[in-house]
Amino acid sequence: MDKEKDAANRCSKRRILCVNYIQSKEIKTQQNDYLVFDPNHNELELDQANVKMICDRNEGLGADGVLEGPILKEDGMHVKVWNPDGSESETSGNGVRIFAKYL
Repeated sequence: MDKEKDAANRCSKRRILCVNYIQSKEIKTQQNDYLVFDPNHNELELDQANVKMICDRNEGLGADGVLEGPILKEDGMHVKVWNPDGSESETSGNGVRIFAKYL
């Protein structure tokens, strides 16, 4: 929790994002650590800049990526996989395992 508080203070000072308002859970598997961001419990909408800041190991929380979900649509439940550079990934095997642990 101290790591999150430190990161929140750095983020708020750096202008992009105040992590105090993000509910998330960091889960590690197979040497990857992803942050699970549940849009149903957060008001923030993720974008490239936010994801880059969150994943930054010096200025943010630090992660190999962000898993945004569950995203509920008419055809079922989805998860969006964000790379640490803020781009979206098609899929991630470790990300799917991590997201399953979260659920």
